[in-house]
Amino acid sequence: MRRRPAARKISAESVALQRQIAAAAAPVLTPLGCRQKGKSPLWIADHGLWVVLVDLQPGIVTVGASFLWWVQSRWSFDQGVRFTDLDAAEAMVQRAGEEVVTLRSRFSSMAAIAASLSARAGDAAWPLYHAAVASGLAGEHDAARSLFRRLSERPASRDWEIELSSQARAFLKALDEPASFRAAVGALVAEMRALQGLPPLEASLL
Repeated sequence: MRRRPAARKISAESVALQRQIAAAAAPVLTPLGCRQKGKSPLWIADHGLWVVLVDLQPGIVTVGASFLWWVQSRWSFDQGVRFTDLDAAEAMVQRAGEEVVTLRSRFSSMAAIAASLSARAGDAAWPLYHAAVASGLAGEHDAARSLFRRLSERPASRDWEIELSSQARAFLKALDEPASFRAAVGALVAEMRALQGLPPLEASLL
């Protein structure tokens, strides 16, 4: 799970570029449904069960999806891209806008999200988890069971691995009653949305 780039020592040149980026971002990202998080370089577009994140740091553009079915205090880029070869503010913002559109096209439905995540799941814990949850929500229950089993059978020694494995087993059991599974996922999403200051989830999205 990729997190936002760590804070770096900011030079006067970087401060000036950050101001240019902020000025250029609103006309491009606001029409795409993105809103700036305070005065930070992070922009968010809410899709209910997941959000688009756009992080505009001087010289670094990161655009990705963050799935809300895991509760954590910080945002994570669960699927996304990062560019470090753009220097001009306008070029950075334009590329960010293009990537937002591309991501939305790829994640146009839960079935599309499940298919994309499953194709990239591999054997790593977080990709398996997100692919499994998306598959369950898309009604691909056999695929979800297989992914949750693979996750629950991975060696787990660190606290987050143990917690993730435990959640996988709980979701695996809940899949016997799809409505219970969706309710369990919805509870996590609701908690994450509240933690991040997002409005309550619309019931129709589950």
